[in-house]
Amino acid sequence: MKKILVLVAAIITLATGVAAQESTDNPMFRKGYRADIQIRASTSRQSYISTSHGYSFGNGLYLGGGAGVGAEYVPDFSADANVVAHVFADGKYNIANWKLSPFVAARVGAVLPVETLDQPRFSATASVGIDWGRISISAGYTLQKSMNGAEFGIGFSF
Repeated sequence: MKKILVLVAAIITLATGVAAQESTDNPMFRKGYRADIQIRASTSRQSYISTSHGYSFGNGLYLGGGAGVGAEYVPDFSADANVVAHVFADGKYNIANWKLSPFVAARVGAVLPVETLDQPRFSATASVGIDWGRISISAGYTLQKSMNGAEFGIGFSF
């Protein structure tokens, strides 16, 4: 019995050491400037490409701002898509310093039709996801005037 306990303790110690070594590979836990590019699509017939630039505090917290361009499709798909610009503040918190790290994120900003640049709409998105190295995969929900819906995205940090 004593040999089994020593073996289990050795395995736990080894696994903890390996996990500690892997934890340094997460770029979201490096202090300094960070940027990313994202492609997002929503069930409310919207798709966007955007970039965000900001500061990573080294503890998993990132705050920044960004801009993007997107397309909004009319409900019956009989007309061309509306091109929109998106300006936002961005926040993200990685929960663990692992190679595969879960996160929560929020984005708040405005969406403006490019053709007229009038009638800006408030937009807010809350999401959860996984960072795998520099690649992010997320799912969330967007609140926007008459355009609420689930949102899915993939991104790359640099």
